[in-house]
Amino acid sequence: AFVSLPASGVRVGEAWEDKIEAGGAMNSKVSVTKKSRIAKLTDETVEIAVEGSMELKFTAGDDDDGGGDPQMAMMRELLKEAKISANAFKGTMIVSRQSGFPISNSNEMTMTMEMPSPQGGAAMVIEQTVKTTLKVAAPAAPPAPTEKT
Repeated sequence: AFVSLPASGVRVGEAWEDKIEAGGAMNSKVSVTKKSRIAKLTDETVEIAVEGSMELKFTAGDDDDGGGDPQMAMMRELLKEAKISANAFKGTMIVSRQSGFPISNSNEMTMTMEMPSPQGGAAMVIEQTVKTTLKVAAPAAPPAPTEKT
């Protein structure tokens, strides 16, 4: 789960929405719509629940020939016709209230993509579920002071 914090303060149970758009590899355009909510608050941490969806489109410009690689050019042409459906993600991020840095982050994303087969014939259907968990190790304690003799 990736989280953008709102401009103003929020309370437990309150939510905010945002949309992120970016360009990616192989002339892709990614648009992410997400809703974040403060799920739990302790003296040490903030738990933020996130859910949303992603739209991914591939385009090709006139000069997009795959850098001279015919296989890459063919893949770009196939991806232009790709249809993505059933895409969603949800997750939880736990953030330190003291440092503002994440302590842990877990999310699950599901996606179905249908695209032409490079061999022709029936379309390929790719169903994918990706689970990611990140746990940040606590920083090492500073060395104990030593006495000078």
